[in-house]
Amino acid sequence: MMQEEQDADIKPDPFICSFLLNVCGNLFAYADRAFSEIPNRGIVSWSAMIGGYAQHGHGKEALQLFNQMLRDGVTQPYYFGK
Repeated sequence: MMQEEQDADIKPDPFICSFLLNVCGNLFAYADRAFSEIPNRGIVSWSAMIGGYAQHGHGKEALQLFNQMLRDGVTQPYYFGK
């Protein structure tokens, strides 16, 4: 988040952040930071980040993030693959 946004108490929009994560998936340092600043991460945000890792050869990180998503209670495993 930019300093001006923090000073103005502007919260990042989850959908815009998810879009940026998807577009900039190979810029992992930035993507991690943007992901961590999303206030209410939903399935769209998690999927964008997990997909970014998976599509750029970081399968282990994608699986770790997927497991973290499950631990955080974002979704149940049976929603995937049905």
